[in-house]
Order: sequence, then C-alpha cells, then structure tokens
Amino acid sequence: MAVTLAQFVESLVRSGLFAAAELARFQENLPPDRRPQVPQDLARELIHAGRLTKYQAAQVYQGKTKGLVLGDYVILDEIGAPAGGLLIYFTGTMRSFV
Repeated sequence: MAVTLAQFVESLVRSGLFAAAELARFQENLPPDRRPQVPQDLARELIHAGRLTKYQAAQVYQGKTKGLVLGDYVILDEIGAPAGGLLIYFTGTMRSFV
C-alpha cells in the first residue's frame, strides 16, 4: 500500500522525531518548486537538510515508528547484528545534539 504525504508526516510525528508544527514550518520554508508532493520528496528534503537519516526515513515509511526515540536518545542508523542474530546494534545520539 502506498503511503501518502499526510500519512508520512503523521508517522514522523508519531515516531517522536518531529513535532507537527516543526514539519509544517520546514515545508513552508522550502521554495515553492521544492515543496513535497509525495513522502519521498519530504524524506529527501529532510535528509538533505541533515534533519533525518536514510535509516529513519525508511523505518518511518514502513510504519515502524516505535523505537526511534528512546528517552533522550535518537536512533540514527542500524550498524548490524553479530552471528546468531539475537542482538542488533545501532548508532544514536542525545536529542540535544540533533
């Protein structure tokens, strides 16, 4: 099922990565010819601005919004898993540094 721009924005907010007003302001500040029409456009602009990682965009697009924000920490990317697959390693940062 294709994700609409509104659904993607809602998922970004639900993930805790952004506030709704913050995303609205971000889109309004883009030049008219670069304002997103589809989720991929918004993701590309946020990634280009350094506000979202490719990993975060992919997770949110797939509806996996839980676990991207853990208290004061924001998950940036998945590093990988050792043999056996019982653990997964991630990179992250404190929210104040994002």
